[in-house]
Amino acid sequence: MKRNIFKSVIVAAALAFSASSFAGVITDIVEQDSYVTSTGFFGVTPGSYSYQHNLNDNPIPFTLGSAVSANLSINIYDDDDFIGEAAIIQVESLDLDSEGLWGALSGVAAPGWVNDLQIEALVALNADGFLDVAISGFGDFRVGDSILTVTTADVPEPALLVLFGIGLAGLGFARRKQNA
Repeated sequence: MKRNIFKSVIVAAALAFSASSFAGVITDIVEQDSYVTSTGFFGVTPGSYSYQHNLNDNPIPFTLGSAVSANLSINIYDDDDFIGEAAIIQVESLDLDSEGLWGALSGVAAPGWVNDLQIEALVALNADGFLDVAISGFGDFRVGDSILTVTTADVPEPALLVLFGIGLAGLGFARRKQNA
């Protein structure tokens, strides 16, 4: 009888180990090379470009609700044929949480844009595994690869909790039967 209980504990531990997601780092890269330019008389209408990071299609699975921090790096660069460029980077909805600015004078460009995601963007990422990015700006510039690096925490799966509860109930009944 004790051997059967020991086997049950080993099987429950193995299931618990395999049914949870583990802390780690997930990197999602959106490869792109897009040209953004303003239009209209003297370029008064900003150009825009948008894209999306999808953590749900990564080789390393993303568990919703597990993101504890994230960093977004966008390769934005000047094409050197306009006097000055400026861009507004919007992450998820415009809430002044994770947004930022990029700018360049002709021949003197910032190397790109890097920012840590704040609470609103992390909440959106945890909700569905997607991160929406929109870039609008004046002048003309190129938007290159975008790299999203997400740090995740251990999150037990709901099935794990059910299995653990059933295992504890089984052990309780087995012990009760043994004492009777």
